Amino acid sequence: MILIVTSFIYKPINNRSNLKIIFINILCFTSLFFRFAWAQKEANYWVFGEGGGLNFTNNQLNFFESEVDLFGVTAVVSDQNSGELLFYSDGLYIWNKNHEIMQNGSEIKTGSNHQDSPRIVPSQPLIIVPRPGINDEYYLFHLNEIESSLLENADLYYTIVNTGLNNGNGEVKQGDKNFFVKGNLALKITAVPHANGKDFWLITHAADNNDFYVYLISDEGLAGPKVISSGISYAVNNSENYIRGFIKASPNGNYIAVSSLGENRRFELFSFNPGTGDISNPVSLGNFDFQYGLSFSPDNTKLYLRGINERDYFHQFNLLASNIANSRIGLFRENPNLGDHVVILHGSVELAPDGKLYVRGVRNNDEQINGLGIISNPNALGWEVNFEIVPEPFEEDDHISGGLPNLIQSTFNGITPNRNPNSPCNEASTFQLSPNPAKDFIKIGVLEKCFTSYRLTIYRITGQKIVQYSIKNQDSGELPIYDLSSGIYLAVLEFENKRIVKKFYKY
Repeated sequence: MILIVTSFIYKPINNRSNLKIIFINILCFTSLFFRFAWAQKEANYWVFGEGGGLNFTNNQLNFFESEVDLFGVTAVVSDQNSGELLFYSDGLYIWNKNHEIMQNGSEIKTGSNHQDSPRIVPSQPLIIVPRPGINDEYYLFHLNEIESSLLENADLYYTIVNTGLNNGNGEVKQGDKNFFVKGNLALKITAVPHANGKDFWLITHAADNNDFYVYLISDEGLAGPKVISSGISYAVNNSENYIRGFIKASPNGNYIAVSSLGENRRFELFSFNPGTGDISNPVSLGNFDFQYGLSFSPDNTKLYLRGINERDYFHQFNLLASNIANSRIGLFRENPNLGDHVVILHGSVELAPDGKLYVRGVRNNDEQINGLGIISNPNALGWEVNFEIVPEPFEEDDHISGGLPNLIQSTFNGITPNRNPNSPCNEASTFQLSPNPAKDFIKIGVLEKCFTSYRLTIYRITGQKIVQYSIKNQDSGELPIYDLSSGIYLAVLEFENKRIVKKFYKY
């Protein structure tokens, strides 16, 4: 697959310094495009709430009805290549791609003993991790709360799901369910890919001190834990929900952040080493009440928190700032475009395959619209993130707050709404020209899934036709332009059913 990047700088190169700046820009965009090209589709399907579901195929919000019925976080996974649904779980049951309970997929040990509808589940009790070295097999890790009071600690279990069995509908083999791992844990869990590209780290936290537990998931199974004491301590306390909240990793795996649901609790950011599994350098980002959902941006430069202080209840932190805590910006009450017009309830926050950030439990008070809050540009700073509410089309909306799926965040590393694995092939961003600016030649790259033979014509910006090529390979090869004079040109790609225009500068 040829990976080409277009620079958007068209002014002449007058000196070596300018050329160096543009070269650095091209390298940065190239790195981003490599991450985009290898992004996977395992997060294409979501399930949540009382029968809610979302499918992000072709960058569109396609709602559907699922079998889940709970107030809390779910686990779901799709095929990494096709994006087709594989299975999902609410903590008691595992459903297959046909929304049927998977063979041996009942009586999973997760959540409380409450049988109310919707069922109440601990804050972050589930996550699905591919089993290294074994095709079609996945670990479902699940925390099972000890008491039904919703204020006690949890035990960690795992169940193995094989999606290739039972005619592709999936199955939990007899004896592969509810393996006990460890007890006395907080109600939060996440997973981060290992730097070796094949293994994973599983991260959870003790319920009564400041210990993180980090397990290695490899083709030899689950090893550990490595115990790392860092940050503030937790306590099982019937008057506070200290052990509730979320652990989230940045998409590049270099940071983790941890929220805590109690009152006046410290919100903390840590460094994470994907090669060793070490957690270090705790940084306090301030004290907040009722911290819950959190997320990093796809470009790993911003951090978001649903937590209450005297100024707002949804916050952004700039990780590039010299003082990250002081970089806090309130995105709802402090936002002059929103103010008290929008309220965020008790909900989780999750990146999506379309490069946007979704917030569950959002209400438009003026019109009483309940739905999903969408931050369209989570890489932007402050109020430029662009916020909107999309109403949920499901009948039950009394419990709109609550959970979204708990997903492995590396899936979203570097993506944007225009550069992600579900972008349709009529998007100009899937057709790339480089180098730009160019001197002696240009090359055209087309994403593999979008390639068909096409005709390439180069025009001057004034409309004069210069040369025409018939391109039959995904990589156009080097197309000579050394005879052209300096200036701006248009490369027009004509496919059978679409026409793409790319601008470039010849110097």
